[in-house]
Amino acid sequence: MANDAQKQVYDNLLKRLIEKQYETVLPLLFAHLQPIKIEELTIEALLPPRRMDKVYLFTTLTRKYVLHLESEVSPKGRGRTNRRMLVYHALLYEKHNEQEEGIVVLSYMLYPFGGPEGEPEEWEHFEDQEQMHFRYHEIHLNLMDVHQFTDAQAVPLYGLLPAMAGTSEELLTRAINDMVHYYESRNESDHLRDELLCFQTLLLRAKRLPPVELESVLKRVRMYDSLLEQDPWVQEKVAKGEAKGKAEGKAEGKAEEKAEAARRHTEFIVRARFPALVELAIERIERIQDANELEQVFATVSTAPDENQARLYLLSL
Repeated sequence: MANDAQKQVYDNLLKRLIEKQYETVLPLLFAHLQPIKIEELTIEALLPPRRMDKVYLFTTLTRKYVLHLESEVSPKGRGRTNRRMLVYHALLYEKHNEQEEGIVVLSYMLYPFGGPEGEPEEWEHFEDQEQMHFRYHEIHLNLMDVHQFTDAQAVPLYGLLPAMAGTSEELLTRAINDMVHYYESRNESDHLRDELLCFQTLLLRAKRLPPVELESVLKRVRMYDSLLEQDPWVQEKVAKGEAKGKAEGKAEGKAEEKAEAARRHTEFIVRARFPALVELAIERIERIQDANELEQVFATVSTAPDENQARLYLLSL
C-alpha cells in the first residue's frame, strides 16, 4: 500500500513537469518530430473509460500526430505494460480517425529508472497466422547522457537530470542555478517550483551521487523550501501528516486514559481486600503501560483466594 502510494507520488511529479509548460518541454523532448503547433487533448477515452497520463496533438508542416505519453517509475512487468499500451493506442487511433483522417498515434513510455525486460511490443497469433503486432516507443532517462540536455541549455527539462547518466555534484548544482535564473527572469515561480520538486524527488530516488555530494546538492535545493512549501501537493502531504499525527496522538491519549483507569481500579480493589499489599501493588502496576494487561491484573487480584496468593502474583509481575 505504501509502495503504491510512493509510486503515485513520482508519477504525478513527472506529469506535472510536462503539463504546465508542454509547449516548451515537448519540442525539446520530441525535437525529431518537428512540431510547429502542439495542442493538449483530453486524457480520457471511453468504451471502456481509460485515463491516460498525457495526450497531445502535434501539427507539423506535412501532417498531424497524436502523441500519447505515459510514465512508469516502477515497471509492472513487460506483458502487462504492453497490453495496457495497446489498449490506449487502439482507443486513441479510433477516436482520432473517425473521419478517416489518417492521423498516426505515437505511443511512448517514459522510464526514469529503468524498464522491464523484453521488447516494447505486443504480438497476437492464431495458430500460424499473425493477428496483430503492436509496437510502441520507450524513453529511458537513466540511459540518457545528461550533457545532451545541458549542452543544449534545455532548462525546462532540467528537472529530469538527476535520473540521467553522467551527473555530478558540480553539474547538478549549476543546473539548479540555471533553473532559478531561467524562471525568475520570466517571473514563473510556479514552473520553478515544479521543476525543483521533480529534481529533488528524482535526485533522492536515483542516488547517482556519493552521500556527501548528494547532501550538498540537496542543501542547494533546500534553499527554496519556502517556495516548495507553497505547492498544493506538498501542502496536502503536510496536512495529511498532521492529521495522522493528531489521530495517533488522540489514540495514544485514549490508551493512556484506559490504562490509568485500570490502575485506579486495581489499587482500589487491593485496598479493599488486601491493605497490606497496597504499596507493592502500586509499585508493580506503575511499570505496566498496556491497558489490557492492567485489566488482567485487576481481574486476578479481584479473584485471588487469599493475601498470600495475591502477594505471589504481584511479585511475579
